[in-house]
Order: sequence, then C-alpha cells, then structure tokens
Amino acid sequence: MRHTEFSDYEIERFGDAAPFIRNAFIKTVNEAQDAALRAHVEQGWPDRDAYSNALRVNLNRGLLRELKGVPGIIAAKPEGQHTRFDLPVIQQTGVVLYWWRVPGDGKTPISEAKLRKTSRLQAHLMTLSPSSAEPQMTFEHAMMTEEELEQHFIEDEQFREQMSRAKGRTVMLWVSASPDGLFDFGWGDAELVNEDTGELAWTRGPYSIKNLETIAPTLKVIGHDDKSLDRFDADAEHENGFDLSIRSPDEQVSSEEQQDADEQNTGSEDS
Repeated sequence: MRHTEFSDYEIERFGDAAPFIRNAFIKTVNEAQDAALRAHVEQGWPDRDAYSNALRVNLNRGLLRELKGVPGIIAAKPEGQHTRFDLPVIQQTGVVLYWWRVPGDGKTPISEAKLRKTSRLQAHLMTLSPSSAEPQMTFEHAMMTEEELEQHFIEDEQFREQMSRAKGRTVMLWVSASPDGLFDFGWGDAELVNEDTGELAWTRGPYSIKNLETIAPTLKVIGHDDKSLDRFDADAEHENGFDLSIRSPDEQVSSEEQQDADEQNTGSEDS
C-alpha cells in the first residue's frame, strides 16, 4: 500500500518544505543506489569499496542538487567540524539533514543498528537531539509512592515530547542498502547514547518512507511572501556556518575536494 498524506513528523520537522524534502529524498536514494551499483559492477572486484564510496557521494551531492532551488533551505557545514559535504538546513524549523548508511545489509532492524565508528561530526550532530528516556529506576524513584511515580513518568514523557518538537536538531536520513538491494530508507531523530559502542536511542522514529509516494508541491511555498527569493547559496559569503542554534552557511555548495585518506579508513558515515 502506498501513502501520499503527510505525517505529523514531516510537518513538524520540515514545515512548508515537506513535499520538496520527501520528493528529493526518495529520488536521491533511488538514483544513488543505481549509481553505486554501476560503480560496483564496473569495478569488477568482490569487495564493496566502490559501491560504498559511490553511494555516499551520490546521496550527499544528489540531495543538495535536488534542494538547491527550494526557498528556505540553505547548505551549511557545522561550525568547527570537519565534513566533506555541506548539509541541508531547513530555516523554518531549524533542522539539519544528515545521511547515515545503516550497517548489516538489511539484516539488522534499524532501531537496533549502531554506528560502526563514531566520528566527531556524528557525536556533534546527535547532541542536537533531546535526551532519551531514563533506562532504569533510580534511588529517587524508589522513594516515591506509586501515584508519585506514575505522575513523574507522565511529566517526563510530556517534557520529552515537547523537546522533540524544539527547533535546532538533526534529522537522520537513514538508508539500508548494499549491492544486493535497496532494503529500506527513512528518517527519524536519533540520539547517541554511547560514543564508544555507537549505540543510538530513537526519540522519534525510525520511520520508513520506502512506501511513500512523491507529492506534487505547489509553485508557491506557504509562509513566503511574493518578493524575489534568494538563491540557495545567496548568503554564503556573509555567514559563518552553524552551531547549535543553526545559523546560515559559511560557504556555498561547490565542487567537492578529494576525500582525505584518513576519512576513507574510518568506517564512519560522515558527510
């Protein structure tokens, strides 16, 4: 069954740009998988290095290309962080979009998957997400009555729900794929629980969008007046990247430099 309606998550995270982001995501994932498969076949070797590199490059470049003409979306790099690619930032909601290729060749449930090797960029981006639920009872809980304990967890859940709607966060665009197939893809809010093990806690999602339909967006984005719209990279020469408050980009989308040799050997999924 295919779905065309927007979820609450899409509206909350992407605002007026929701149809553009859904369309760009679906198109980019499928085109990146095709390009990665071609690279894998052309290489003719049993290893999957060509596939992995091609998938990563095409996911990042493809999404930037698809969103380049969308009002209210800019390209930026996290301030003080080393990253090869710019990241799309939704100005209306303060959301950063970040790719993650899920390990396991489709055999590991997304909610149980871990980062292979946590990079500084991943640790930085995932601290933008709200804290996860308390994993166990504390001494303070043991001193509460059943009524007090129930009220405590209700209030705690309400707080996390409010925080999950706060601006200035990272939305993980996850892809489960290999030369054997495109297994699944989607989005959600993930918090890094343990930097050493790569364990994640999903505060919203993970939501699969593999069966979602693309949407025909309106020509005018709601929330913008009729004045001429700036280019995707119009402010690139005047701003400094973004920090936790998500500011405008420090440089425009440009041709990518050669990836550092040490990046190629980390096993991380940095952009």
